[in-house]
Amino acid sequence: MKTLLFALLVPGTLCTQSCAKKAYPATSSTHLLEGTWRLKMTEGSDTPLTGSTKPRVSKFTLGDIVDVWTATTVEEYASGKSLGATPYTLAGTSLTLQTAQGGTSTGQILTLTKDKLRIARTQPTTLSGGPGTSTVICTYVK
Repeated sequence: MKTLLFALLVPGTLCTQSCAKKAYPATSSTHLLEGTWRLKMTEGSDTPLTGSTKPRVSKFTLGDIVDVWTATTVEEYASGKSLGATPYTLAGTSLTLQTAQGGTSTGQILTLTKDKLRIARTQPTTLSGGPGTSTVICTYVK
């Protein structure tokens, strides 16, 4: 009888423990993304169709490049001057930005917290070896 009682209590206890996790309200990524973000650094590489890949790392003085995100657009400022607002779409962590040339730049949000944003983007680029792609990870802080 004790074995039967124990056998019935174990699954009930496991279910209670797994179901007892606190439910926190879901915060939408768009809500966290909205606001003013200051570019801290970029790292990545340029890959031309011919030639070799060129790595690149750039560090910025906080405030030199600032991106202001709303629910539907991002506007970039360089040294206080607006470079224009572009629309974006966000699906989970996948990000699609419209470029000034009318194309798109796709990306992935790697980190998004209340004070840190990291985005990996791939976009076309023209290098000395011909057209190719540029992969960049941008790190921002609030």
